[in-house]
Order: sequence, then structure tokens, then C-alpha cells
Amino acid sequence: MQELSERLKEFKGNIPKDIARSIKEKDGKIQIDWGYIKSTTLSDNKESIFYELLIHLGILSTESKNNYLLTSGHSVLNLLSIGCPTTLYFTREEDATNYNKVFYGESGRSGELFKGL
Repeated sequence: MQELSERLKEFKGNIPKDIARSIKEKDGKIQIDWGYIKSTTLSDNKESIFYELLIHLGILSTESKNNYLLTSGHSVLNLLSIGCPTTLYFTREEDATNYNKVFYGESGRSGELFKGL
């Protein structure tokens, strides 16, 4: 697998520093600091770049098959892409779980995790 630095260079477009700080590599695995993202206010443009970058890195996908969806009642808790109502699915269970804890754990609205077939 390519190193994170190589994959970031392949991304078409500038990666803002506040987004780059949220993405690390540990033991050869890409890790997202969801807590940092929650505490950082991203403009719509930066948020769009963040989602595109996570899709490029394989952390998010527009495909539901074999990927993870968070729901609470009849609400989808996953990220939505800017500019179109496309749900973004987590490709790794740990990211879906960590995102859920950071964004919804304190509110008591914690979601249920489903894997697409």
C-alpha cells in the first residue's frame, strides 16, 4: 500500500492545512482525527475538499455495498456531500464508530451501524 504522503500528492487540488492536520498515518494505516474535524469550522469549500480527499483515500465512498451507514430512528447520520444530496458511506467500521462517538456520543443520539450488502 502507498504511503499517506504519496496518496496526498496524487490528490488533485490544494489540501488546506487544517484538513491535512486531521489525517495521519500510524502503523501503515490512515487515521482520521474526527475530534479535530468537529472542533474546526470548515467553510463549504473546505468541507467539500475534505470529503473529496476522504473518498480519494478510500475512507468514504458514495457506494453503500460493503460500506457502513449510521442511522438514528429514521435519520441518516452519515456525512452528506456538499452540492448534492448523496450520502457518503464509511468504508471502515472503526471510522464509522469513531465518527459516531465524536459527533453523537455526547448528545445521546448515538446511531446504529449497518453494513451495506
